[in-house]
Amino acid sequence: MAQTEPDSSGEFFWIDIMLPARVDDSVAGSLLEALNDWALSATAIRADNKHTHDWHLRWMVEGYPDRDEVLLRVTLALQLAALDLAITPEQIIIEPVPQIDWLAHSYQQFAPFTVGEFFIFGSHYAGDKPADKRPLQIDAATAFGSGEHGTTAGCLEALQDLKNQGFAPAHTLDLGTGSGILAIAAWKLWGTPVLATDIDPECVRVTNLHAHMNDTPLDSIALTTEVADGFQSPRLNGETQFNLVIANILAGPLITMSADLIKTVAPGGYVLLSGMLGEQAPDVAAAYTGKGLSLVKRYDREDWTSLLLQR
Repeated sequence: MAQTEPDSSGEFFWIDIMLPARVDDSVAGSLLEALNDWALSATAIRADNKHTHDWHLRWMVEGYPDRDEVLLRVTLALQLAALDLAITPEQIIIEPVPQIDWLAHSYQQFAPFTVGEFFIFGSHYAGDKPADKRPLQIDAATAFGSGEHGTTAGCLEALQDLKNQGFAPAHTLDLGTGSGILAIAAWKLWGTPVLATDIDPECVRVTNLHAHMNDTPLDSIALTTEVADGFQSPRLNGETQFNLVIANILAGPLITMSADLIKTVAPGGYVLLSGMLGEQAPDVAAAYTGKGLSLVKRYDREDWTSLLLQR
């Protein structure tokens, strides 16, 4: 990457760009890849974590970045996304990263918390674990899902409701497992086989790591992990059916894959869907109730919704 300040080698800088709220979630995520070969880290979040607010894109890079090249790359990414939006040089904010202990800072941001009977903590936590809670060690990592987000927390609540109602799946599928938190939680609740898949190999790697942290065996009678693009897997051929299917993804893919997903659910089995905003939930629910499933319960946490359905 071009350097405009020769003496900045070894220093780190933030690159910040704001985008209007109308930018789609998937587009905002793809724009991060514009600086993929430069950035040491990249995030795309909405201001105040509200889905109606503007986007804040941020990259961390080593050495002072060339503003013109940042502008060129982001502009090309916007064009590839067919987004009618122009970025000016003045909208690109470059600032030095403060010299603080970022590891300690990230630990402070991920303090232990509970969701029902689960006590969720990171590997940095050295305190006591409540005797009346199920410990679940999940590190904030490169894969999505530490348990704090409304979608993941809603799913954890729904899983515990099923457990408390006496439901016990013989076999569970966690489609788009992310960090593996829901797959591991299902194993901890029932001790029956779970298949966890994700299109991203990094997610599968992190899931395996978290399984080891939580004493969850990686075998056919506990947790099996696999890199798979949706239902493009020999294990998801429509012949194998699961008593519980979890899919914490996004509203669009959940609607698109509804027919294929329903085929994997055994009669009487449950489907737990999440990753959607509350305003998207009726459309997602309709895609499944229109194909014979019944809506059992809706879980709302802030702007986010999880749906529990039964076949």
